[in-house]
Amino acid sequence: MSNKPPKTKSVTTSESSESDPGNALLLVVEEQIMGLEGRVDLVMERMEAIDHKIDDSVQVAIQRTNTVKEALGKQIEDAASIKASFVDQFGAMDYNLEAMNWRF
Repeated sequence: MSNKPPKTKSVTTSESSESDPGNALLLVVEEQIMGLEGRVDLVMERMEAIDHKIDDSVQVAIQRTNTVKEALGKQIEDAASIKASFVDQFGAMDYNLEAMNWRF
């Protein structure tokens, strides 16, 4: 038996992954992590796009609500004017009826 040290060999990452199952697994996990990071980026972009669409929809809803509010306000004013006109006409009619009763 000789007391020679065992032969050592310098290995690169690809060589080490082939010879060492732990390194191969590490590379696979790293690739999966990078893939997941890409997916997370896509999801974030989609969420931002959805957020912008929601903001746009809310603005449209606010504009429509304001338009309806203005239209209802005008209708309320018109109804109040019509009511006042009827009250004036009815009051005049009532007064005329009372006057007629006094005559008879």
